[in-house]
Amino acid sequence: MEVNRTALQEVSEIEKNLLLGSYIVAEDMDQVKRLDIKHILSVDIVPLEDMDKHPDISYLFIQASDNPMQDLITRFEECYHFIDDGLKSGHKVLVHCVAGVSRSSTIVISYLMVKHRMSFEAAMALAKSKRSIVCPNDGFRKQLKLFETMNRQLDPMNGQFRQLLVEHLRYEMMRTRPWIRDFDAETSNGNICEPLSDYFKKWRELSAKHSSTQRREDVYKCKKCRIYLFNEINVIKGSISGDSQPLCESLYVEPLTWMTESISHQESGAINCQNCFTKLGYFHWNQIPCECNQHKNSNALSFKIDIKRVDSPLILVSFNT
Repeated sequence: MEVNRTALQEVSEIEKNLLLGSYIVAEDMDQVKRLDIKHILSVDIVPLEDMDKHPDISYLFIQASDNPMQDLITRFEECYHFIDDGLKSGHKVLVHCVAGVSRSSTIVISYLMVKHRMSFEAAMALAKSKRSIVCPNDGFRKQLKLFETMNRQLDPMNGQFRQLLVEHLRYEMMRTRPWIRDFDAETSNGNICEPLSDYFKKWRELSAKHSSTQRREDVYKCKKCRIYLFNEINVIKGSISGDSQPLCESLYVEPLTWMTESISHQESGAINCQNCFTKLGYFHWNQIPCECNQHKNSNALSFKIDIKRVDSPLILVSFNT
């Protein structure tokens, strides 16, 4: 969407004291002071300059590009609390990106959905009625719609949510291609490239917030050495349950911490048991087609396990990755 400079210079009040605008508004300190803005939430590639020169203003910076594969959904809760706390203080809160069209509007819409228990469509309509250029990109709309299906909160047990995070990780791995750079173990984060490190960090944070969540699930073990490999929740649209026949001849799974050394700095390769080193399957960050077409609607097929190499006894486990 093309936005003229006049629109960029405008700030829109979505509801009382909640403002949506562009970086031009956020950088104009005369206007910030005139509007009594005391809280600024920036959703951009780089933060605003000279933030430390304004101690009377509270800032939150969310690093994000306006790309359909950019993850914003895992930041909705943090942004909600920043906005809500700011509004409760009685001052104005400004949410901005470059143009106040896609990234920042996504955050504002997610706030409205939670605060007023609104549907995505209703929150979108409200924001657009106050700022006509509001237009989240297709990927952000997908995240907002998924957020609605999860009752406006993150649900780590939701299969679509888990697949979405894998899709975002796949995109980042193919974009940054860490395997083509020289690997320096001394400067790396525990031998993990940045996109993969960020992915596991998200799951650690989610696990900490939902540590009491447990259910009975199939636990998959290496058929040769019987070591634990993964849970049913880690399987993408395919399962083995007791004596039932699987829908697909292969298991597609999420990336798991025990795979890290192999998958962090290679585009493709074998997936081996971390204990007995038996080959369990293989991976390719650029997706592995499903031969039986059972997974044709998924974009998270990078880790393929041979079902003949695993067993799945039923025990009580937590969902943690």
